[in-house]
Order: sequence, then C-alpha cells, then structure tokens
Amino acid sequence: RHPGPGGNLFGYFLTYIVGSLFSLQYRGFDKKFSVSDACTGCGICRDVCSVSNITIEDERPVFHGSCVICMGCINWCPVKAIDYKGKTAKRSQYHYPGLNYKDIMR
Repeated sequence: RHPGPGGNLFGYFLTYIVGSLFSLQYRGFDKKFSVSDACTGCGICRDVCSVSNITIEDERPVFHGSCVICMGCINWCPVKAIDYKGKTAKRSQYHYPGLNYKDIMR
C-alpha cells in the first residue's frame, strides 16, 4: 500500500492504527455487504480501503472481516455495485468533490 493523497505518511499510519483498533470492534460487519452483477472488478474498492480489507478474486471484491464501515468502497464504486445491508444501492455516493480516484493513487 501507499501513503494516501499527497503522500501524507502520518495520516496514512493514523488511519491504519485507528482502523486496526476499530476492526476489533467491527469484526464481521462486512458480512452485511453485497456486490451486484454490475461489478466490473476494477479494484477501486480495494485501492480505497484504508484497512486493506478488500481483495479482488475472480474479478469480484472479497471482504476479509476487518471492515471499519468507512463506506469508501461504496462511495468510490463507479458502477454502484456495492451495497450495505440492502440500503445503500439506491442512495447517492459522496466523496470530496475536489478529489478524484487518481489523486488517491498518487
């Protein structure tokens, strides 16, 4: 993985540490995520996951039990293929308007 936008190493480690602590509290919450057939396997969800909880297997995201419910995967999915508890698929997505996916990957 890489430090987040702008190479902010402190922010990256802080997110990782806090995410790791919360993952103990939220273990198993990602069982409530579902992925529709609209998924293209692009990997954006994997790349934006701050706790490296998502991998792509057979062109589909797989959640590994350490989700901190940040909803980054839902908000960045270009085809709205990820849903949480059957409640988020039809809702709008949000991420900071001045930031795009390529900014995160720098």
